[in-house]
Amino acid sequence: RLESFCKILKNLIKKKYGECGIYNLGSRGCLSKLEFALMFSKKLNIYNKTFNECSINAFFKEKRTKNMCMSINKFEKKFNTKLPFLKNEIIIEAKKNY
Repeated sequence: RLESFCKILKNLIKKKYGECGIYNLGSRGCLSKLEFALMFSKKLNIYNKTFNECSINAFFKEKRTKNMCMSINKFEKKFNTKLPFLKNEIIIEAKKNY
């Protein structure tokens, strides 16, 4: 969620970390793109049993990953923080905006 990202970014700026580096800033947990679509559609009450699963690679020339996983361990350790869980962020966003 953008709200969570902005809150984390604001805290980092306030603490004035003088560190440079590349970090993955995301959520804890991992979902495939299919799992994400199904979970989000169910939370929005638009899930339909007739939804068809298809490969993302059918739509792109370049091969695409099937999940949205990345390691956030470096970020959490460096900045001594725990990032939110992906499933919780989806639930909050669905309730709040849809």
